Amino acid sequence: MKWHVIAQVGADDYQPDIPPQEPRFTATIDKPGSEHSVKQQLLTGVFQEGLIPPEAAIDLIHLASMVYTADLRVSRDYGEENWTREISLHFPVADPDLWNASTPILTELLSFLTGDEWTVVFRKKVPQKETEAGESPLSRPMPYACSQAASIPS
Repeated sequence: MKWHVIAQVGADDYQPDIPPQEPRFTATIDKPGSEHSVKQQLLTGVFQEGLIPPEAAIDLIHLASMVYTADLRVSRDYGEENWTREISLHFPVADPDLWNASTPILTELLSFLTGDEWTVVFRKKVPQKETEAGESPLSRPMPYACSQAASIPS
């Protein structure tokens, strides 16, 4: 059974066209008002020091968070012989061409590390809005949240 993990960053409300019988859950990062959120502080110290990492580095941290979330939330009971799961991660990035070029090695790495079958579908990230002062949200500490849209047994 293939599980779909739909990542949303910021104002992103993306929902892929998935057959209704295929299980899924949505995980969010930096989405105000999201329910069931788990806060992370991975980049807070970096931003507090006035540093602004490249978008690809931020995407990598977000990707790692979503892989970890998928690994925790998709029970191995759903996998083949109660172990190998099939996970499709739908993920927004700043530069999909860059990430699509790395997809084969990334999925091989994830499969090796988790023992699962991974598919990663990259899409263009929704740009974050400027604040009233005109500063980018990346120039200040960012809250991170990961929420679950469906109740998934562990």
